[in-house]
Amino acid sequence: MKHRDSRGTLESVLRAFVPMSVVVLLTITGCNPFAPDEFVVRVDSITGPASISSTETLTVRFLGPLGPNLCYHLDHVHRNRTPDALELIFHGEDGGGNPCIFQPVFDHQEEIAPPFEDPFIILVRQPDDTVLAKVVRIQ
Repeated sequence: MKHRDSRGTLESVLRAFVPMSVVVLLTITGCNPFAPDEFVVRVDSITGPASISSTETLTVRFLGPLGPNLCYHLDHVHRNRTPDALELIFHGEDGGGNPCIFQPVFDHQEEIAPPFEDPFIILVRQPDDTVLAKVVRIQ
């Protein structure tokens, strides 16, 4: 009769247990490490001045929810700028295999340099293809 090495058995159990524990933990926190998923971020508000001079830099802030848990983050911003408008699409991503340490609230600031035409309109494309807009008067 062979004597079984208990250390080898423990190592085998740990090799199976540790990866499964990680998967269970990620599932509980809502993260999917195997299928990162990109989405359009919903913006609830655009804050900034109602008017600026034509030579000022315009600073605006965008706020909204980023996702249902701490795994979601801003991936990139698509910008289309003309003298009288700035159209933005914020793209978020499920963190996938990344640690779930991101903020669940979207808070982004843009610095927009002149030139501007009056009125200057900031447009944010929403997930449902509607647009959130803010008008800034140029003096």
